[in-house]
Amino acid sequence: MLKQIFIVLSAFFLGLPVFGQQMELNNTYWLFEPPSGPDNHLIFKTNKVIYSLDFLNYYEGTWHLNEDTILISFTHYKGMRGIGNINPVSSTDYSSYTKSVPTINEINKSAKIVINRNELYFFWNVQNNPELFKPVDKPEFNPDNLKIIISGKCPEASIRVIPIEELKIYSKEELRLMRNEIFARYGYTFKSPQLADYFNRQTWYHQNPKTNEEVESYLTNIEIRNIESIRTIE
Repeated sequence: MLKQIFIVLSAFFLGLPVFGQQMELNNTYWLFEPPSGPDNHLIFKTNKVIYSLDFLNYYEGTWHLNEDTILISFTHYKGMRGIGNINPVSSTDYSSYTKSVPTINEINKSAKIVINRNELYFFWNVQNNPELFKPVDKPEFNPDNLKIIISGKCPEASIRVIPIEELKIYSKEELRLMRNEIFARYGYTFKSPQLADYFNRQTWYHQNPKTNEEVESYLTNIEIRNIESIRTIE
């Protein structure tokens, strides 16, 4: 299967210096960026594709070929989300948040790429003007470093809306921990001795008492919906 993908890509990108061609095939990726700047990247690896908006935020999905067009289905958005107060940064002309947290969301978003010799024209399905991408011989970053991880035993509660029927398989104690784990990711300080003891034993947990008053404003819509669902059956 990997060999077939390699042959197909080589055929469509004929004449391109295929990035990673000398690497082991299962570790190979093909990297493209716009001629105007390196912030956006298209990264192909076997049947996976990443469309990076910068070095921290990106869409992830799968691709397949249809004649001279690459059809893409993005399944996840991953990146760092700013929370807290917005403070001006003196060295730049934009604002930044006081803290950022890893964020992963399930999505259903499609795109297509039209291949023209050694150029890729990237279209969001609702976009008329494509983005142009060209192959990169010497990348400015390692795509393998694009890794966003949600901490905890049930990261799904912050990634997707979990159906009630799926939640019913958990015990009340498991549901309680799942719900409070959402708050713990933001550094919430627990008054319950049992919860405080449990989360203090988690290596990823760093409590911040100042967070308690603000944590509800940090929650995503997905997290709010899951908290409400868990409370109905907890």
